Amino acid sequence: MDRRSKIIVFFEDLEIRQEAVHYAAALAKRTNAELIFLLLLRYDSDPSENPDSLRQKYRDVLRHHLLQMMKDDPPPMVEVRVGDPRSEFYKFMTAYSSFEAAVWGGNEYAVSSRAGRAAAHWLAQIENELECPVVVPRRRAGEAKKTNRRDKPEIG
Repeated sequence: MDRRSKIIVFFEDLEIRQEAVHYAAALAKRTNAELIFLLLLRYDSDPSENPDSLRQKYRDVLRHHLLQMMKDDPPPMVEVRVGDPRSEFYKFMTAYSSFEAAVWGGNEYAVSSRAGRAAAHWLAQIENELECPVVVPRRRAGEAKKTNRRDKPEIG
C-alpha cells in the first residue's frame, strides 16, 4: 500500500497561477509526495448542464494543460468537484487522508487580509480549521510581471 504524503493544489477557475503549480511540484519532489490538483467549480443547478459531463470535460482540459506546464514531472492526479466550493472542498478533504500541505492556486489576494474582502472568501473563513498549512505562493519581488502570468486553457 502506497503511504506517500499528499500535497493538494486547489483553485476555483481555470486561470491557473504558474507559481502555484511550480511551487507545489518542487515541494512534492523534495518531500516525495503525491501531487493532487483540485478544481472547485461553482455550480448553481443549471438544468441545461449535467454536472458529470462538466466534471469530465474540465478534468480533461485541466489535465492536458497541467501536463504542458509540468513537462518533466510525472502526470498529476486531477480532481474536479462541482457545486459550492467550500462544501466540495470539505467533501474532498474528508474523502482523502490528511495532506502535508495545501497550495492555493487561485487569486492570491482572495485569502489576503489586505484585500479588504478577504473575510468574505470561504478559504479565509476555514483556513484555521485545516490540519495542514495553506501556502499561497507569490511572485518574488523584482520578477518580471510575465512570470506571474495566469494561464487559462481553452474549453472546447
